[in-house]
Amino acid sequence: MEKQLESCTNPELGVYIMPKRRFRTLLSVYFLCVILSATTGPIEKRVIPPDVLHRAEGATFVLMPEIAFVIRVTVASILAAGIVTWVVGYIGLWFFWRPSRYLFMGAVLFKIAASLGAVWGASSGFGRALGELELLLEGVIVCCSFWGDARPLFVREPTSHRIESPSS
Repeated sequence: MEKQLESCTNPELGVYIMPKRRFRTLLSVYFLCVILSATTGPIEKRVIPPDVLHRAEGATFVLMPEIAFVIRVTVASILAAGIVTWVVGYIGLWFFWRPSRYLFMGAVLFKIAASLGAVWGASSGFGRALGELELLLEGVIVCCSFWGDARPLFVREPTSHRIESPSS
């Protein structure tokens, strides 16, 4: 145990550094939660009573067709940008790319802001629990990568430690 702890401690800074494998395990558990959360839609339609589902599907706004099309295209474009930001941020976290922390945090903040404007919908307790777990894991990933033990994995090495090629 002591040997393993020594390998994860930076002697210059004297801080514990989370092993890359542990951070990637956290990312894998989060991704599994995202996949499970995305696949609960068809399951919820069988669990939720039909009259409640019918009311939830009827809770939409009636607009003129021209305005509705513009709003749908705008919302779809914004959601696509948020999803692309999340994907690039997640993949970057896997490879410890420094800007990925900011992209992932931006995607999480976008998700929280977008959920404020969501229309009422019916969901089961399992789907709601997965959504809450997903949000909790997003918070853990953001906190670990910015302020926690995984932060040193994203920080660049100082230029004094780099080997420079000899000048001719």
